[in-house]
Amino acid sequence: MATTEPIGAPEAEILCCVLVITREAQREVLLLEKETQYCLPSIQIPRKERRATHINEAVRRLWGIEGVCLFAAAAAPGSDSSGAKRCYVLEARSFDCACHKDAFWMCIRDLRPERRLRVEDADTLMSALAEAEAFQAGENVPNFVRSGWFEEVTAWVQQQVSHYGWLLSERWTQYTMGPDFSLIRFETTGPAVWFKAANRREFAISLALAEMESAYLPRQLAESSSWRGWLMADAVGLRLDECDSLRAWTTAASSLSALQIESVGNIEALIAAGCHDCRTPELERMIDPFIAAVAELMTAQTHSPPRILTDSDLATVAAHLREGCALLGALPIPSCLGHGDLNAGNIIVEGQKAVFLDWASAMVGHPFFSGEYLLALFCRLHPDRSVWTDAIRAAYLFPWRRFCPAGAIEQSFAWMPLVAPFAWALRLWTAESRSGGTDVYTARLLRSVSRRIYDETILLPRKVSVSNFEERR
Repeated sequence: MATTEPIGAPEAEILCCVLVITREAQREVLLLEKETQYCLPSIQIPRKERRATHINEAVRRLWGIEGVCLFAAAAAPGSDSSGAKRCYVLEARSFDCACHKDAFWMCIRDLRPERRLRVEDADTLMSALAEAEAFQAGENVPNFVRSGWFEEVTAWVQQQVSHYGWLLSERWTQYTMGPDFSLIRFETTGPAVWFKAANRREFAISLALAEMESAYLPRQLAESSSWRGWLMADAVGLRLDECDSLRAWTTAASSLSALQIESVGNIEALIAAGCHDCRTPELERMIDPFIAAVAELMTAQTHSPPRILTDSDLATVAAHLREGCALLGALPIPSCLGHGDLNAGNIIVEGQKAVFLDWASAMVGHPFFSGEYLLALFCRLHPDRSVWTDAIRAAYLFPWRRFCPAGAIEQSFAWMPLVAPFAWALRLWTAESRSGGTDVYTARLLRSVSRRIYDETILLPRKVSVSNFEERR
């Protein structure tokens, strides 16, 4: 195995959050009185978990405020930009004055002459309010920073669920925040429902997937083009990382295959909706540009180990990728829907079926890319249960054996450990290129994946010879 390049300095597990909590259409802000000074509220939350969820719960518990998160504010000029502290802007929907005697609302227009607000908090507050005002001043105000947007969404959700005979309860949970992004779970008298809003591409993909009416996708109940949002019924079952059985993993594997086979006739619609085109002609076209980019990233690596791949190493990678793409393109296995971000939280297992969520990284290409990603996920989560791997692979491949020759299946899967990581890295690299550059974290990740692909070129002859044996047998 290749030596893994450190991705970056370890982050602290706890994030300090300074909160700008507003009400009355962002005309008032919540302050706390501590000794002789006023200050903004602050909390600590787990860094790697859903921030909106933890922030809302803390604000409710500490100050009796029912609020919704709007956005993460940029660092104030001259403040600590190390990431040790972040500022989040919220809107209060209700406030229990008896919950915290030292909390009070202050009109924002009265803040400038106020001498008792801590200097650091004053800078943070003014910067956050200026950012909120900039959002409002644009021609197209982002949906989820407007005052009152949560009430509008809630009313729309109530209207939609009423068509199914359900009523909303008072319980809801916000999972993400952002000017144009939202994910909220609403409890109802029937099943829970999820409201999600995203960018144009993911919204279009959600509509295309809804047309498939697959049992392996979340049931879509309604959509709103003005919010680029849609409403889904909750997928009943357990997340794959909550399941401790081989049967759950084989169910996920066979369900993934069944979904992909259903999608074969929808390829053009999925591509038109914005699914990443990872079909072999597109992969072949991008090999040389990708290798050239990786060569530059390798020259920027300041130390070794891990190994710095030479031009000769990268030429070997390119040659094997061309050979693999040519072979995969020639074999009689159709392109279909793939999931480029399979993680255990995106897979819900119930009985003999699994449902796959979060299709922001939807792709179209060789089906076995996703099969390889599922196996990689299993190996990462359960390194001590490698004996299950063959059963999971067999469960994934079994549905394909009814449509594709056994030899083609074995040959294709032998090339997956090399080509599937390339397809994943290519999507990451092209996304970074469109954003204007490659940051340090992404550069290290791309170098690490490239080393893994190179290692697979060493192992490939043995795997290919085994697959050829299987074909002859």
